[in-house]
Amino acid sequence: MVNKLNKAFYNTVLSQTFSPCGNYLIVGDIYGVLSIFHLSKIIQPETNLSREELAPRNKITIKEDFQINSLLTTQNHIIVGGVGEIYATCGRI
Repeated sequence: MVNKLNKAFYNTVLSQTFSPCGNYLIVGDIYGVLSIFHLSKIIQPETNLSREELAPRNKITIKEDFQINSLLTTQNHIIVGGVGEIYATCGRI
Protein backbone atom coordinates (compact mmCIF):
# COMPACT_ATOMS: atom_id res chain seq x y z
CA MET A 1 0.00 0.00 0.00
CA VAL A 2 1.29 3.44 -0.92
CA ASN A 3 1.38 6.05 1.86
CA LYS A 4 -0.77 9.21 1.67
CA LEU A 5 2.12 11.52 0.78
CA ASN A 6 3.03 9.44 -2.25
CA LYS A 7 -0.62 9.23 -3.31
CA ALA A 8 -0.84 13.02 -3.37
CA PHE A 9 2.17 13.40 -5.69
CA TYR A 10 2.19 10.17 -7.70
CA ASN A 11 -1.31 9.84 -9.01
CA THR A 12 -2.85 9.33 -12.43
CA VAL A 13 -6.34 10.29 -13.54
CA LEU A 14 -7.81 7.44 -15.58
CA SER A 15 -11.33 8.73 -16.21
CA GLN A 16 -13.39 11.90 -16.06
CA THR A 17 -16.95 13.05 -16.62
CA PHE A 18 -19.06 16.16 -16.18
CA SER A 19 -22.12 16.30 -13.95
CA PRO A 20 -25.47 16.48 -15.80
CA CYS A 21 -25.83 20.15 -14.77
CA GLY A 22 -22.34 20.94 -16.13
CA ASN A 23 -21.16 22.63 -12.93
CA TYR A 24 -18.86 19.85 -11.72
CA LEU A 25 -16.02 17.75 -13.08
CA ILE A 26 -15.63 14.29 -11.54
CA VAL A 27 -12.32 12.48 -12.01
CA GLY A 28 -11.34 8.94 -11.04
CA ASP A 29 -7.78 7.92 -10.24
CA ILE A 30 -5.60 4.84 -9.82
CA TYR A 31 -6.23 4.72 -6.05
CA GLY A 32 -10.04 4.39 -6.17
CA VAL A 33 -10.80 8.02 -5.33
CA LEU A 34 -13.33 10.26 -7.04
CA SER A 35 -12.41 13.95 -6.89
CA ILE A 36 -15.20 16.45 -7.53
CA PHE A 37 -14.24 19.93 -8.74
CA HIS A 38 -16.57 22.96 -8.86
CA LEU A 39 -15.93 24.32 -12.36
CA SER A 40 -17.32 27.85 -12.15
CA LYS A 41 -14.84 28.79 -9.43
CA ILE A 42 -11.94 27.51 -11.50
CA ILE A 43 -12.99 28.65 -14.99
CA GLN A 44 -14.28 32.13 -14.09
CA PRO A 45 -12.62 33.16 -10.84
CA GLU A 46 -13.58 36.55 -9.40
CA THR A 47 -10.25 36.83 -7.59
CA ASN A 48 -7.01 34.92 -7.41
CA LEU A 49 -7.91 31.53 -6.00
CA SER A 50 -6.07 29.99 -3.09
CA ARG A 51 -4.65 26.49 -3.25
CA GLU A 52 -7.58 25.23 -1.15
CA GLU A 53 -10.12 26.73 -3.57
CA LEU A 54 -8.45 24.94 -6.50
CA ALA A 55 -8.57 21.62 -4.65
CA PRO A 56 -11.47 19.22 -5.17
CA ARG A 57 -14.75 20.17 -3.50
CA ASN A 58 -15.23 16.58 -2.32
CA LYS A 59 -13.34 13.31 -2.43
CA ILE A 60 -15.04 9.93 -2.32
CA THR A 61 -13.08 6.70 -1.88
CA ILE A 62 -14.90 4.02 -3.86
CA LYS A 63 -12.54 1.19 -2.92
CA GLU A 64 -8.96 1.32 -1.65
CA ASP A 65 -6.39 0.88 -4.47
CA PHE A 66 -9.10 0.28 -7.11
CA GLN A 67 -8.36 1.75 -10.54
CA ILE A 68 -11.34 3.78 -11.74
CA ASN A 69 -11.33 3.17 -15.49
CA SER A 70 -14.70 4.61 -16.47
CA LEU A 71 -17.30 7.03 -15.12
CA LEU A 72 -20.88 7.92 -15.98
CA THR A 73 -23.13 10.42 -14.22
CA THR A 74 -26.91 10.60 -14.14
CA GLN A 75 -29.19 12.94 -12.20
CA ASN A 76 -28.94 10.80 -9.05
CA HIS A 77 -25.99 8.41 -9.50
CA ILE A 78 -22.33 8.15 -10.34
CA ILE A 79 -21.52 4.83 -12.03
CA VAL A 80 -17.90 3.72 -11.57
CA GLY A 81 -16.23 0.96 -13.57
CA GLY A 82 -12.97 -0.84 -13.03
CA VAL A 83 -11.44 -4.15 -14.00
CA GLY A 84 -14.17 -6.73 -13.36
CA GLU A 85 -16.23 -4.52 -11.02
CA ILE A 86 -18.92 -1.84 -11.27
CA TYR A 87 -20.04 0.44 -8.42
CA ALA A 88 -22.76 3.06 -8.11
CA THR A 89 -23.01 5.91 -5.61
CA CYS A 90 -26.31 7.63 -4.86
CA GLY A 91 -26.99 11.28 -4.20
CA ARG A 92 -26.69 14.59 -5.92
CA ILE A 93 -23.33 16.24 -6.44
